[in-house]
Amino acid sequence: MMKKYIRPLILIGLAVVLIATKPEKHPKRINVKGLQQMIDTCVSLVIVDIRKPQQFELAHIKNAINASCSKKLFQIIDTLGNKATYVLYCKEGERSKDAGMMLLNKYNVKVYSLQGGFDHWLRKGMPTYSGK
Repeated sequence: MMKKYIRPLILIGLAVVLIATKPEKHPKRINVKGLQQMIDTCVSLVIVDIRKPQQFELAHIKNAINASCSKKLFQIIDTLGNKATYVLYCKEGERSKDAGMMLLNKYNVKVYSLQGGFDHWLRKGMPTYSGK
């Protein structure tokens, strides 16, 4: 008699676990050309450099905001909200992808990660700016 109820209970338990687990969200990847087009056309674009402040001061993409830790990144989103489109970049593109995932799992925002990161931006000969 007990065996008759075990299988349905196991299935119900699995269903609850599957429903409770949120699938991981990933930021869209954007290449250098796509970012340049966004810079030229998107009014609500926020570019966020997640490299260390020293790296940012040496060179960064025009109008980028430095947010080298998640606390600063969250402050930017809390301040500017979900009306903006965010493009994150790091040195090579991996940390910005992870940071984008973190944002998407916490906020309802439009987030992109620069493919190849700032290194790729430099290799393509794109303009950079120094200072804060």
